[in-house]
Amino acid sequence: MKTVEEIKAILSSIETNETMYSLLDQTDIPNVKRMMDEAEPWLAARAIFALSRLGGDESHNIILRAATDERSEVRIAVAASCEILPDAISDTVLNSLIEDSEPGVKKFAIKSITKTSETRLKEKLRAFSREETNEPLRRIAEEKILQIYEEN
Repeated sequence: MKTVEEIKAILSSIETNETMYSLLDQTDIPNVKRMMDEAEPWLAARAIFALSRLGGDESHNIILRAATDERSEVRIAVAASCEILPDAISDTVLNSLIEDSEPGVKKFAIKSITKTSETRLKEKLRAFSREETNEPLRRIAEEKILQIYEEN
């Protein structure tokens, strides 16, 4: 198990990449969480990305709780991580984050919805694409709907 300082050093790399995240393992989850709770928003967001790659119930539970974090950077990281999380976890998170008050969170939540997302979430996306008053976000939702339902 790495110390919180060692994890901070790993996640503080200027250029993020999969090699950086591969330096962490399941035994590091408690200290990743501890660091995330205490870190600056950008570093806490990196902790979310690390947890999404580590997987497992403990990581997923931390990510589920982080979806309500007061820091928008953390909620954005949660939304962006949904692309690699199991559908059951990502659907739960995205159902709330698509309604977040922060436009950046909504943007990444929309982008993380996939063809395999649950029907209720895709219906929310359709409603969002019709009702959203923020024009750029509405366009992103419209493009995502086309991507999800395009014929292959």
